[in-house]
Amino acid sequence: MQLEKLYMCHSRNNMNEALTDLLFESLVAHVLTPERLVMEHAMLVAVLHANVGTEVGEYLTLATVLSQTICFYFMPCAGLIVRWKLMCDMISVRNRNK
Repeated sequence: MQLEKLYMCHSRNNMNEALTDLLFESLVAHVLTPERLVMEHAMLVAVLHANVGTEVGEYLTLATVLSQTICFYFMPCAGLIVRWKLMCDMISVRNRNK
């Protein structure tokens, strides 16, 4: 599998970030994503989780939970959008430093 080779050749953190960004861009949208497409992406993550390492699934789960938590707590309040953006910047800087 080509993605497994990429994980072996590059930093796992960088690969996790890239994979998470691509998954979010392709699945999280204002339109309903077809169920089959979501399942194919879930299978990809499951295969990578099993073959590459558990940190693939852990990273994606953490990113999903953090993004949903931030949206739930900060987005309803218009005055807190600036804090939300700062929080996202802090999270991305923290994840890059791992």
